[in-house]
Amino acid sequence: MPHRDKMKPYAWIAILFALTSCSFQHGVQRINVDYNNTLEDITNELTLLNILRAKEGMPLHYTSVQRLSGSLTFKAIAGLNTQIKANAPTDSRSSTTAVAPAGTTLTDIVNRAVVSGGNIYTPSIGAEVNTGPSFDVNILDSQAFYQGILSSVPLATINNFLLQGFDSERLMSLLAERVEFRLKEAVPNFMKPKGTLLFTMKNDGGDDTDAGFTRLISCYTFSGAALKRPGTPIAPMSRVTDSRERRSLTLQDLAVLDGSKMELSNPISDDPSHDRNIMVIRPADKQQGVQLSRSETCKDPEITINGEMVPTPEERPPPDPLYVGSGQVMVLADDGRSGIKLDADITVIFRSTEGFIQFIGRCLSKMEAKEKGEQIICKSGKKLLFGLRKGSSPDALISSSVLGERYHVAKDELRRETMGVIGLVERLINLQKSATDRPVTVPVQVVP
Repeated sequence: MPHRDKMKPYAWIAILFALTSCSFQHGVQRINVDYNNTLEDITNELTLLNILRAKEGMPLHYTSVQRLSGSLTFKAIAGLNTQIKANAPTDSRSSTTAVAPAGTTLTDIVNRAVVSGGNIYTPSIGAEVNTGPSFDVNILDSQAFYQGILSSVPLATINNFLLQGFDSERLMSLLAERVEFRLKEAVPNFMKPKGTLLFTMKNDGGDDTDAGFTRLISCYTFSGAALKRPGTPIAPMSRVTDSRERRSLTLQDLAVLDGSKMELSNPISDDPSHDRNIMVIRPADKQQGVQLSRSETCKDPEITINGEMVPTPEERPPPDPLYVGSGQVMVLADDGRSGIKLDADITVIFRSTEGFIQFIGRCLSKMEAKEKGEQIICKSGKKLLFGLRKGSSPDALISSSVLGERYHVAKDELRRETMGVIGLVERLINLQKSATDRPVTVPVQVVP
C-alpha cells in the first residue's frame, strides 16, 4: 500500500541504495563460501577415488583445480512513484448564455475540484544477482610431480606432524613402510660383517606378517631426535706438526681442510707408541633421526617355542630374530643352538605419498576379501586406520565409484579417523607436489 508521510524523496533513495548494498555484500559472502565448499568436495572425492583405484590394483591419476573463479553481476532496480497534492477548496459554478438564433442557449459549467491531503510516495525496489563460475583443471603428470610423490616422506615433515599433535603410533602405522635392524659391529660367535641385515619388521596392513611391527609401535613412542654421525679420520697425530718442518701435515693444512674444527679419536698418551693410534677427526654434521622411547606400561614380548614359554632366551632362542629392546636383537649364534644378543642400528623406511595411498588401498582390499561385509575397516593391529562402506547414502561425507561399485565414507564412529587419513593424503600431495631430484628412499636412523 502507498505510504503517506512527510519523508523527502531523497531519503527514500538513500534507503534503497542502503538495502541494495547490504544485499550485494551477502551475495559475495555466500558465493565465496559456496566455492570453498565446492573445492572441498572435489578434492576429497578425487582422493577417495585414488584410494579405491589402489584397492582394485588400478593405476592412479591426479588432477587438481588450479583456478576457481567467477563473475558476479549485481543489478539493482529502484523506483519512486510520487503524487504531489496541494490544499485547495472545491470550486463549482455554472452559467447560461443566450446565443442567436433566438431560443438557443449554451450552458457553460466549470467544475474545479482539488482533493486536499498529503503528498504520496510509492517506492519500489528490485535486485538481480548473476554468477558465472569458471575453473581450470590441472593434470598432474609432469616429471617434477612424480619425482615428488614417489620420494619418501621427509623426516622433517614427520617431525612437523608430531609437533602438531599427531598420535605417534597412528602416524607410524600409516607412514612407516618397514623397520630394519642391521648389525652395528661384528662380534664373536656371529661371523657376519658389520651392516648385515638381521631382520625386517614390515607394515603391510591387515596382514599377519606385520605383527612384530604393530607390537613395536605399541610399546615404543617415536619422536624427533638429532644424531651425531661418526667423524672422518684425516691423518694420524704423528703426521701433524705446528711448524713447517718435514712433516706431511701442519696445523695450517688442517685449518684449510676443515676450518677450525679438530678432534682427537683417543686421549693423548705419553707413550710414543700410542701416537700412531691417535687420529685427527673431521666431525660429521648432525643428522635428523627418530628417537625410540619405550613405554613404561608395556611388557616385553614373551618368547615361546612350540607354545612353551622360554625363560632364558640365550639358551633357547626364538626361531626367528626378535627385538628385545635397548637397541638389541636376539638371533641364533653360529652354533645354531644358543642365542646371542646383538647391538643393532635401527632404521625406519618411510613411504612415499603414492606409497601411502597404495598402502591404504591394499589394506582395504585384504579386509574386504576377509570380512565379506558392507563395511570395510582397515586396521594396524587393533588400531583403526580407515573405514569405508559399500553403496550410497544421502548422508555420506564423501562418495565415489570404481568398476561400477559405489563406496562412501559414512557419518559414523569411523569418520574422524577416516577423514584424518583423507586430509593427511591431501597435505602430503601438496607438500610433495614437485621435486628436482630423482625419487629416493631415505632410511631414517633410530636412537634406541
